[in-house]
Parts: sequence; structure tokens; C-alpha cells
Amino acid sequence: MKLNKNRIISIVIFIVIIISVILFVIFNFSIFDKRKDFMEKERIACQDLDLNDGCSFYVKNEQILGQCSKFKNSPLVCKPIKN
Repeated sequence: MKLNKNRIISIVIFIVIIISVILFVIFNFSIFDKRKDFMEKERIACQDLDLNDGCSFYVKNEQILGQCSKFKNSPLVCKPIKN
């Protein structure tokens, strides 16, 4: 069976699109997992503190300083202080 040039180009484009979608999903889930871990550290940092207390947590061996904050119905989280 002989494929014409247009058919081959269509197949290659389809394969490239599928690979692109797969890579997009893989990398975005990875970023989401990192953010989820960061959010957990923010929450744990204020676990035994009160609103507006100073707090800190570590990310990649770097200390992040912040202040315990609350957003609507969420628990207290350590909101990093911007320098």
C-alpha cells in the first residue's frame, strides 16, 4: 500500500500533536504537585499559630518567612512576605 505525500504529512502532524498533548499534561501535573506540596508546607507552618503571627517554612533548603493569613473558609496559611 502506497501512501501519498499529503497522507504522510497528516500522519506526522497527528503524531506530533499527540506527543505535545502528552508532554503538556505530564509537565503540568508535575507543576501542580509541587504547588500542592508548597501549599501543605504553608498550612503546617501556621498549624499552632494565630492570625497575623510570624511564621516560616523551608523550600529547597531555603527559609521562607511569612505571616499567618486566612482566606475565606480556608485554614490559616503562612503567606510569604515579599521583599
